[in-house]
Amino acid sequence: VRVFVMTPSSREGVRVAERQRTTSGCMATFTDLSLPIAGTYRLHVSGGGLEAESVDFEVRPGPVTKLAFASLPIDAVVDRILEPPVVVELQDDHGNLVTDATGAVQVDLGHRPNDASLEGTRSVDAIGGRAVFTDLRIDRVGGPYTLVANSHLYGSAESNVFSVSAVPPAALAFGATPSTAVAGEILRAIQVFLLDDDTQIATGSYA
Repeated sequence: VRVFVMTPSSREGVRVAERQRTTSGCMATFTDLSLPIAGTYRLHVSGGGLEAESVDFEVRPGPVTKLAFASLPIDAVVDRILEPPVVVELQDDHGNLVTDATGAVQVDLGHRPNDASLEGTRSVDAIGGRAVFTDLRIDRVGGPYTLVANSHLYGSAESNVFSVSAVPPAALAFGATPSTAVAGEILRAIQVFLLDDDTQIATGSYA
């Protein structure tokens, strides 16, 4: 007798586990099935040319045992809010989100190549198993950086590395130009500044 564990998303389902047992009398007993990923499943059993299928059942997450970063900034820019927002999940041993878990989560810079600071709201209460940080900023260009999440209930976790780039220039502006000039003589030094979209002098090097 074979038993398959399937997801019920389609008529045939997706087989996620399979076990085979020899019947004892008219009964086959399966005692070692486990499903690490939370979700909806059903059982399908076959043997001797016969088949049967169970009703759907739920596999729920276990208790929270760890923190994990679910979202990190892409193309982070110095002194700008990190996008997308940093998200830290409260997960069980198998990486399932525990949606009824709560608790405060703090974040700070882990690895940093300079004296950068993480600014914004660095302590957030998890809702639905997720702590979402919506206004974090880093005040220095560079990398690689990592973030570290901490919870007195669930321990700590470190993110993958990312970098922070300079604010891209948005305009040019003259800083110094000659007021008068003499034909054939070298003009006085001319300064041109790159400005960001806040009309501040942009940082970094540009061609």
